[in-house]
Amino acid sequence: MSWMLQRAAALMVLFLPLVLSSPAQAESAAALPSAGSVSAAFNEHGAAEGGLRGEGDVRRVRFPDAALALADYYDILGYSLEAVEDEAGASVPRVYLAALPADLGDLYSVDERKALFLRSMLPLVLKANEEIAETRAGLLALRDRFEAGGTLTVSQRLWLLTQAQRYNLAAERVNEVDFPALLKRVDEVPPSLALAQAILESGWGTSRFAHEGNALFGQRTWAEETAGLKPERAEGFRVRAFRDLGESVRSYLYNLNVGGAYEELREMRAAARVKGEALDGHSLAATLSRYSEEGDDYIAKLRGLMEHNGLRAFDTLQLRDTRTAQRLFPDAGVTLLQVAAAAR
Repeated sequence: MSWMLQRAAALMVLFLPLVLSSPAQAESAAALPSAGSVSAAFNEHGAAEGGLRGEGDVRRVRFPDAALALADYYDILGYSLEAVEDEAGASVPRVYLAALPADLGDLYSVDERKALFLRSMLPLVLKANEEIAETRAGLLALRDRFEAGGTLTVSQRLWLLTQAQRYNLAAERVNEVDFPALLKRVDEVPPSLALAQAILESGWGTSRFAHEGNALFGQRTWAEETAGLKPERAEGFRVRAFRDLGESVRSYLYNLNVGGAYEELREMRAAARVKGEALDGHSLAATLSRYSEEGDDYIAKLRGLMEHNGLRAFDTLQLRDTRTAQRLFPDAGVTLLQVAAAAR
């Protein structure tokens, strides 16, 4: 079989519109674990142990481990950077890559390599921000009800105290919850900023840490019990490793939302919220001199990446509000990786 025919066979995609009453009804591969209860224990980067929060309806489907095939898959979905930048009301498909293609760095065209990395990262960042936004909306509703003298149910009280615990704020009773402090921590990070940091910290997704540990943001760990990869020329720490790219993105957002070094970012973001202004990654980048040993030079690099690659155009994008399951006909001749594809 010719190379073109082999590639065409690998890209035969069957799209099945779904209206599901239960995740168990899906035809594709096994679902991710459903979200844990509100009393679940949270690990050090904020994800509920035993499940990915908010992704109980996600399906993992197989996809050929080839960067070109992945790019074609996005094309089939009508998903290109040009489309989401230029089309009014454009949105991003709910396709979440579990790991980057091993041959991403082998793409001959630098522009194709960069575009594929951004197309793969954007849904992950938007999904993680969407989860945070949903939690924030719940907190605002409970705050308004509590301040108006309303009574919270037992489950609402438990959920509220769990969020305070998760975001490192001490509270044993509802009246001890510091709502302003909590809402400063439970908020989104502009995609332009997250993408710029992922580019810089992972070398456009080609670093050893990105491929061996799904590590996109250079987060460090000194704890022996935390999964990590040892840098070749560094002592005393390892770069944190993650089970998939989604976990890496969530951990990064959680780090900015609770880390002591990023209080200035949270203050600037909260001030923008009070003024009713849109969150701006270019402005917030000014608060990240402590993220890297490069200090102000790091900020300049982030802003340069935003401007040169048009990343600020992604700050207003949303995920598609549709539900579609994708299946690929199996091709035994290629190595497979998993792509999680889901919608609301």
